[in-house]
Amino acid sequence: MARVLLTRGHNLISPRVSARASVGDTLPYKIAYSFGPFPNGSVIREALVLVRKIFPFRDKCIPFETAVSKVKKAVSNGTSPKNIGKPCFNRQIGLCPGVCTGEITQEEYKQTINNIVRFSVVKRN
Repeated sequence: MARVLLTRGHNLISPRVSARASVGDTLPYKIAYSFGPFPNGSVIREALVLVRKIFPFRDKCIPFETAVSKVKKAVSNGTSPKNIGKPCFNRQIGLCPGVCTGEITQEEYKQTINNIVRFSVVKRN
């Protein structure tokens, strides 16, 4: 499932690889959309706070499906599962749509991400 993250340009390149490597080859995840650069980081942080109130999104919590698969793996290894379906802090305060507890389907969450992208894109003439 998609996440909305605020990163700096130098964080897009893995520290294990030289700075000359291309961004797409060095990251362990795929970047679907990237917006910026923004000259002032505090302004974009404030904007993300407002966007999150309109369109709650996931940033750090583990999706429910991933948590279930980890629990199944832990049980098969003989360890005890922890925190399955426990809501993250942002869910408890209403800033996460419930990805961590399975309250929202992948299709519904994908629509939320599409709304954020449409909200963020500025058309220039």
